Amino acid sequence: MVAAAPGLAASSAYRGNIWRLFTVQALLMFILWVPIWVVFLQRKGLGLTQIGLLEGFAWVLTAALEVPSGAIADRWGRKASIAMGAFLYSVAMFLILAEALSPAFLLGYALWNSSTAFVSGADSALLYDSLKAGGRTSEAPKQNGRYAAI
Repeated sequence: MVAAAPGLAASSAYRGNIWRLFTVQALLMFILWVPIWVVFLQRKGLGLTQIGLLEGFAWVLTAALEVPSGAIADRWGRKASIAMGAFLYSVAMFLILAEALSPAFLLGYALWNSSTAFVSGADSALLYDSLKAGGRTSEAPKQNGRYAAI
């Protein structure tokens, strides 16, 4: 029995990252409810001003967490950062169902936007690293396009 070359084993391990990453992206971005998001929030009793303030807070929170979440991805790994983002996202979706502006709802909203920061950047870095390990960096623009299209 002949052992596989170390580079070959690493290459096949990284090749698996690509389809897993696309699967996670498809699951996280399966958000068919977004077109009725404002209507949903209005039905929960929020006015347009409150919705605007909530969304503004959300974008500021996401931007503020980009650097710390990137440091976490660099320290503990891109997969760990993406897994943390997916976990926060799933918890957030349940909490958002709570009564509007309740602590649970606000926590869910904050977790939702935090999850975006944990996935953002770590996903594209993992995609590129996986292509690089397989010697396929020339495919990066095409694969990034496919990934963004999901």
